[in-house]
Amino acid sequence: NRVVGKWNAWHKNGKQQSQFFYNAKGKAHGDFKGWHENGKLHFEGTWIEGKRVGAWKTWHADGKIDWQGSFDNDGERHGLSTDHHENGAKKSEYTWNHGERTGTAQQWHKNKQLQFKGDYVKDLEDGKHVFFHASGKSAGEVLYTMGDGTVSLTHENGNAWEKGVRKAGKRHGTWTTWWEGGGVRLELVLDMESGGATFWYEDGKKWGNAALLDGNWHGAWTEVHPGGQDKEKGTYKDGYKHGTWERFSTSGEKIYSSCWLAGTVILLDACSPEMLDPVDVGAASGG
Repeated sequence: NRVVGKWNAWHKNGKQQSQFFYNAKGKAHGDFKGWHENGKLHFEGTWIEGKRVGAWKTWHADGKIDWQGSFDNDGERHGLSTDHHENGAKKSEYTWNHGERTGTAQQWHKNKQLQFKGDYVKDLEDGKHVFFHASGKSAGEVLYTMGDGTVSLTHENGNAWEKGVRKAGKRHGTWTTWWEGGGVRLELVLDMESGGATFWYEDGKKWGNAALLDGNWHGAWTEVHPGGQDKEKGTYKDGYKHGTWERFSTSGEKIYSSCWLAGTVILLDACSPEMLDPVDVGAASGG
């Protein structure tokens, strides 16, 4: 069975949530739109034969721009891509050349303080990349040579924040991120950006597990409450939430299910298999 034609979904308050189309092959095709529960536009863009193409935009619930960027005819990011914080301040700015980051990239904190700045050449970090805390204090700098470099960043109090090695632009080996108080927050064990991830709460209790493939979240994602009960379960595909996601209370009761298509909520319920395949979610890494 295939999903074909025009599909609509509604929020529980009766307002429309999304409108999307599938062609005779069962591939996402045509103009897609989504709305927040308050009726304001959430996202807008076009799919062609299962690939996102042209200009795409997403908005916060208050109507402020969230993200805007473009995709080429092969579904690869192309051109300027910008993210914004909920307060309207710019969050990041990257330039893409048919799926590869190029030129100077920048990120900012909510208070508009510079968070990161560095150059990319053919999707590889090159030259000096600098990092700052929201206060303006330096978190460190990394000197790259076409994607090769050793990362060692610190919290404002001087404690280690993140350490790891990049080879040819890919994280390789053990990468560790720490809470400001000193406990481990995230550990990645990677073979050139593919491998496993384990998260911990600040008190040392396990937070969850996930996996990466070529630098993108991919496969099963599991998050648990501090008491060890399941909190959220779902699947990523090429860096995007994709498929059915479920959230649970501490008592084990399912709070809700949601259906995601390449990072976009299309239904506040579980997905049916024919809604998801085949679809090419395109490039997903970085900015």
